[in-house]
Amino acid sequence: MALVKKLYDYTESDFYKAELMKNYEISEFINNFKQFIEIKQFQDSNLLSFKRKTAQQYVGIINYKNKIIIEIPTIIPTEKILQIWILTHNNLDFKIFDEINSYSVSKTSILYLIELYLLSLNTLIKSGLNKSYISITKDLKRIKGKINIRRTIQNNLKNCGIKINCAYKEFTEDILLNQIIKFCLIKLSYIADFDQKSKIKKYLSYFNKISNLKRINLTIFNRITYHRLNKKYELIHLLSKFIIENSFIDNKKGRFNFFNFLIDINSLFEKFVRNLLDKFKPPEYFIQKREKIYNSENFFKLKPDIIIKKNEKIVLALDCKFKSKVKREDRFQIVTYGNFFNFDKGVLIYPENASKIDPQLVKTNPIKINQQGRAFRILIKLIDLEKLDEISLKKFSEDIFKLC
Repeated sequence: MALVKKLYDYTESDFYKAELMKNYEISEFINNFKQFIEIKQFQDSNLLSFKRKTAQQYVGIINYKNKIIIEIPTIIPTEKILQIWILTHNNLDFKIFDEINSYSVSKTSILYLIELYLLSLNTLIKSGLNKSYISITKDLKRIKGKINIRRTIQNNLKNCGIKINCAYKEFTEDILLNQIIKFCLIKLSYIADFDQKSKIKKYLSYFNKISNLKRINLTIFNRITYHRLNKKYELIHLLSKFIIENSFIDNKKGRFNFFNFLIDINSLFEKFVRNLLDKFKPPEYFIQKREKIYNSENFFKLKPDIIIKKNEKIVLALDCKFKSKVKREDRFQIVTYGNFFNFDKGVLIYPENASKIDPQLVKTNPIKINQQGRAFRILIKLIDLEKLDEISLKKFSEDIFKLC
């Protein structure tokens, strides 16, 4: 695999030599990824330069045919973004990160993702792989289960030996829950580092009796219903789906390649905060999903990121901004919500990491605006995305509910 280059490593004089790429590949690369990064090709040259598009809040990995691999960073490490993504989609289960936090984050995000996968798998194997009864129809020399008389007669008319066609059930680990994991393990072995390949080889020994799936469509996950007996598979399948969705098979070489994953950090930050408040809310509160709200004439519509209700009454509107400073349009937006709901305050939530926000605005002096003859306060709250432990995040949630 080519070396992953983080986008902020590039300078105006640091260009990528696209000597391994043909002219049509360079054009294809630029067209595919111009939405996420600024790419410049120098005239009469196969040199490319890259620059982050500040207007687009995407983070992740761009991998073009293993010839150009770029990591797009943000104000916090991509590894932390992956943790936030997992927490958001896994009901804020913090257990796996007790081990992963000791893992070296100096490695690439792809290797970090593999490490998350292997840690999750290790936990699953310790608790034991699930088994289930599956239906099998097979020609046997001895009777097992129910005899299919018609098929048995047909078999014996064609063959000299006596074969009995039987239908029976077998209690086995060779079920879809485990087949998905084996598929991903085999594919990840192509892109893992040396130490991870050793771990994968060890874990594959637990799947010797499990069938190899040649292909997996994402719709296969719709066939799985999680319940008390298989809930332990939710995290490993969440990661499996992410890996399958962001990978492809190179048909010419028959090899697996991790393609790209690009996460809209604005959307993720909003969902993370909403799920966080929903998890730690007091019983009398309700967190409303993001939806359009119309005025009495059904004309003017608003779409606050988060609305908090207490005893069926809206008490607070919040907006989440993945930015390093408070901007004019942010203030205007939350004031608009305040006027609509007739509130005297609104809350803007920003990541604390790399924040350029005046600490006084956060601690003691909210932004005060006179609006339509009354005072409106804009409260600024910061959340530390480097501290993704349950205690810190619960404390943040409690502070938000104190404002209601």
